[in-house]
Amino acid sequence: MLDLARGVSAKDIIRFGEILWRIKSNEANGYLGSQYSRTLARRYDNLPLNRYFSPEFCRRIIRPMSVRMNGAEPDEVYMGNIASNVRMLLDTYEQFKHGLAPLLNGFLTRYEVHLNAATEGLLLKEGRVTGVRVRYA
Repeated sequence: MLDLARGVSAKDIIRFGEILWRIKSNEANGYLGSQYSRTLARRYDNLPLNRYFSPEFCRRIIRPMSVRMNGAEPDEVYMGNIASNVRMLLDTYEQFKHGLAPLLNGFLTRYEVHLNAATEGLLLKEGRVTGVRVRYA
C-alpha cells in the first residue's frame, strides 16, 4: 500500500481520501446522480479530473479507475462522475461461496436445457416472446 502512495502529493491523498470517506460512510453517496455527486459536479465539473489531481496520482489511481469504469482517460472524466467510480473500488463484489456450479445446477433442474443447439430466432405470439427456435448440431 505504501508503494502505491509513494510519490503522490499529500493534497491528492487528502482530496481522494475525503471522497473515499464520504462514500464509505454513506454508500448512497457513491451512486451517480446522488446529492454528493451533484454537489461535486456543481463545484468542480468545469475542469476534468486530471486538473484536480497530480499527473502521478492520475497515472497510479485515477487512470486505472476511469479507464475501467468509463473507457475514458482522466482528462475526459469529471468530478461529478468520480463518486460512482470510487464506489466500485470499495465494492466487495459479493462472490458465490461455492462457485457457480450450484447456480448452474439450479438452472438445470428448473429449466429445459438443450446442449449442442444454436439459437435461430425468437418465437412470438401477439408481440410477446413465447420461446426460442433452435437448430441442433
